[in-house]
Amino acid sequence: GAFPEIHVAQFPLDMGRKDGKTGKTVALQMDAEGNIKYDAILSQGRNHNTLVQGRHKDLVAKKVHEMDVERPDQDEVLSKTQETQAALEKIVHGKIT
Repeated sequence: GAFPEIHVAQFPLDMGRKDGKTGKTVALQMDAEGNIKYDAILSQGRNHNTLVQGRHKDLVAKKVHEMDVERPDQDEVLSKTQETQAALEKIVHGKIT
């Protein structure tokens, strides 16, 4: 230890201290084809909602037909506009009164 005259276990800079913390070991995960999923290391300790892009394929822009994007029809646009307007009026009315 740092001070041999003190007869208590000493941990300078907390080296060697066992706090019971969980290890940093990641369980081996496989994909559908049986290949090892190395991106599990990247997502370790992160929120499940966090998007982790671990491959070059994830970074490449997708083509429009791959994204299946459709324009909403006029009825859908009007209903969302009315919902948003009502919610904003409720917030503003709450702030005013």
